[in-house]
Amino acid sequence: QYVDEVLGGDERPHGPQFARACQLLQIDAHASGSPRPREADEQSKTLRRVQKLLALATSANRHEAEAAMAAANTLLLRYNLELPQHGPPLGYGARRLGSSAAALPLDWKLIGAILAEFFFVECIWTTVYNARRDRHERALEVMGSEANLEMAGYVHDFLHASVTRLWQQEQPTLGIPASRRREYVAGVLLGFRDKLRQERQKNAEVGLVWLGDADLGRYVRHRHPNIRAMAKAGVRHGHAHEAGRAAGQRLTLQKPVSEHTARGRALPERT
Repeated sequence: QYVDEVLGGDERPHGPQFARACQLLQIDAHASGSPRPREADEQSKTLRRVQKLLALATSANRHEAEAAMAAANTLLLRYNLELPQHGPPLGYGARRLGSSAAALPLDWKLIGAILAEFFFVECIWTTVYNARRDRHERALEVMGSEANLEMAGYVHDFLHASVTRLWQQEQPTLGIPASRRREYVAGVLLGFRDKLRQERQKNAEVGLVWLGDADLGRYVRHRHPNIRAMAKAGVRHGHAHEAGRAAGQRLTLQKPVSEHTARGRALPERT
């Protein structure tokens, strides 16, 4: 439709004007088939090594599990640091993670912030229309290279499942009222964030410092030119929060699966 109505048509189906429209709209130009990974084979091998390390986090030995997660995070950092700094930019894509909601729960925002800070993707809370409820809602969109999108999707699903599991396990034992779930879950995620920051600091001490991806930043600004900051949310620091924070410090990434079901920023709602 864009080719016919805006670009004046194409000389053949899925021809040069179609390719131009896809470039302008930042979408995959392949006319059919499954989206193909844009990463080189060597980079894909690195990602598989990261996943194998994360598989070791299923170990019953806590120290072995934590060492495996630290090694996985270091390898993922090295992978992104060693990408070519010159020549054509990487192919970037976008993926929506999770469900949408009219009011974003605090744990959704915190998980988005963790992805943006540690997993080499940019996160945007976009406005989507829920036809079933006839209202506009917010949904998490992540942008980055194919490999980093895969890893971010796994971490997103893992963290959502983990906070639910930990609350169900520990709430009766610790005697935390159900009304304190938000406080506890925030503590879990902030504890996990603190753990990742400690590992990031160790990497910085040996010269592994991530300064960001300017090409990804340009992709994000092209895709979402009207970005605004999202207001921060607070949480009470009581017994439930401290219990959650301790649980988050013990949380380790476990084995990824092949299928996936803030430093948040949001687009203004459209009327």
